[in-house]
Amino acid sequence: MIAKYLIGYIATGISFALIDSVWLRTMYGRLYQPEIGDILYKGGFRMGPAIAFYLLYILGMMIFAVGPALHSGKWQTALVWGALLGFFCYMTYDLTSYAVLKTWSL
Repeated sequence: MIAKYLIGYIATGISFALIDSVWLRTMYGRLYQPEIGDILYKGGFRMGPAIAFYLLYILGMMIFAVGPALHSGKWQTALVWGALLGFFCYMTYDLTSYAVLKTWSL
């Protein structure tokens, strides 16, 4: 049982890292640099907080999407709950940024 969730965590982590790296490489120059270039960390990124984010976000995906899908045996469960989790997390980020930053676009 534990092995199934460990494999799920690792597979989710690899998938998320690949998707997120494509997003960040594609959108850094299009979105982040023009919108918040003045406040971006000059060293690229801080490794510690980045690792903490990935470990915690993958855990969240396991709790709210992958775990329920493993329990139900239906991949559609992970798709629906994962999409909802992503929507709420990213809308929190985008709408908060839009609310408090001088330059942020929707």
